[in-house]
Amino acid sequence: MRIAALSEQERAAGVVAASAGNHAQGVALAASLLGVRSTVFMPQGAPLPKVAATRDYGAEVRLHGQVVDETLSAAREYARRTGAVFIHPFDHPDIIAGQGTVGLEILEQCPEVGTIVVGLGGGGLAAGIAVAVKALRPDVRIVGVQAAGAAAYPPSLAAGHPVPVEAPVTMADGIRVGCPGVVPFRIVADLVDEVRTVSEDDLSSALLLCLERAKLVVEPAGASPVAALLADPGSFRGPVVAVLSGGNVDPVLLQAVLRHGMAAAGRYLSLRLRLTDRPGALAALLEVLTQVDANVLDISHVRTDPRLALTEAEVELHLETKGPGHCAEVGGGAAGRGVPGDDLTAEGAPRLPGAPTVDGIAARNIPVNAGGGNSQRGTGPGNVKIPYYVTQTGRTSMPGAIYAEGLVKTFGDVKALDGVDLDVPEGTVLGLLGPNGAGKTTTVRVLTTLIKPDRGSAVVAGIDVLKKSPTKSATPSACPDNSPPSTNT
Repeated sequence: MRIAALSEQERAAGVVAASAGNHAQGVALAASLLGVRSTVFMPQGAPLPKVAATRDYGAEVRLHGQVVDETLSAAREYARRTGAVFIHPFDHPDIIAGQGTVGLEILEQCPEVGTIVVGLGGGGLAAGIAVAVKALRPDVRIVGVQAAGAAAYPPSLAAGHPVPVEAPVTMADGIRVGCPGVVPFRIVADLVDEVRTVSEDDLSSALLLCLERAKLVVEPAGASPVAALLADPGSFRGPVVAVLSGGNVDPVLLQAVLRHGMAAAGRYLSLRLRLTDRPGALAALLEVLTQVDANVLDISHVRTDPRLALTEAEVELHLETKGPGHCAEVGGGAAGRGVPGDDLTAEGAPRLPGAPTVDGIAARNIPVNAGGGNSQRGTGPGNVKIPYYVTQTGRTSMPGAIYAEGLVKTFGDVKALDGVDLDVPEGTVLGLLGPNGAGKTTTVRVLTTLIKPDRGSAVVAGIDVLKKSPTKSATPSACPDNSPPSTNT
């Protein structure tokens, strides 16, 4: 519509546009059909399929800048210098009117629609849909969705005018715009009922859902409405239409997003474990993982590392799992069968500094609270008590809250526990972190009734575990009740 309305003199001068890729292809195709020369500026990191498609449609592509705002400046300068007509991707009434036809299609195909959810970058698509839909059905709610790392509309709406966001960052390049357009901003402020933001995890999970469940290849910007629905499904009045506004995704990015989305959905788990360097140790670990139905994608076995003791080997595994619950089961299977660990984490979770060992399950190493520890043997920085870390996600293999106070356990002359306190909320995955000899294994054995402490109290899921008789461990690596745990845990 915008190019078709140009005069013959304007067509002769050619057109220039700036876009992350979708608008670029539309300009290139329309210009070719009308016999108009087109030049398109795109960010240097634009997905290769978008760049290739734009060139195939007949445009000259120039890569400039990192975000759309920088390419817009370059395109305007080109138009000023050459006389070419600048075709803005969102800040022009003709562009908004053309995108408004999407709203008309929605009303035609789903007349009973209650809410329309649409991605929001510069604002052209959301503004066009809002104008068309509100004119015919003012009761329909319009919800715009922005990536949290490139959300210029919330501060702009609060200020009453477009406010730029410095260095917008998101995988959703189609809505990675640093400042709303003047024309669409006025329409969005008047007609769009709500603007929401979604995280990168939300975007990758939505893209994965579109592929797995709907068999749709959607780019992250196009999947943003689905991300908003998944993040808060009960807050939208139905029927709901999610506008999937683009499918031009780079295969390399798609691979990375799928991997990230599966990790966010608890489908991947990374384990880094220390084992005794002896024949059969790795085979025993793999047997444990087989029993809990974890699929090994990759494995690395290291023996020559200055951090390792003479008799230790380190194994790093990348596993495919079935979800967060299965991640907890896999971690519990490893830890509960006497497999000593070093930093059990979900892929992408932050790792704690240093190289502490872990007993128990730690899907994400997020420090939540500090309890007791073993100051008797001088472990930890400055002989302070060893902090314990619990996770915010997942579930514990021992359902219910875990509470311990003043646990003391001595093996001969060695004091393994010296006043350990724990207060773990219900439904939390527990991980005990600290250097060798900090008493982590002994704590786990007390909580699982394998041994009794000399003093203290412990309650798991409302059961006083100290009143139960010690049970024999099913694992050959468990220490006898009258001996201290190995320092290689």
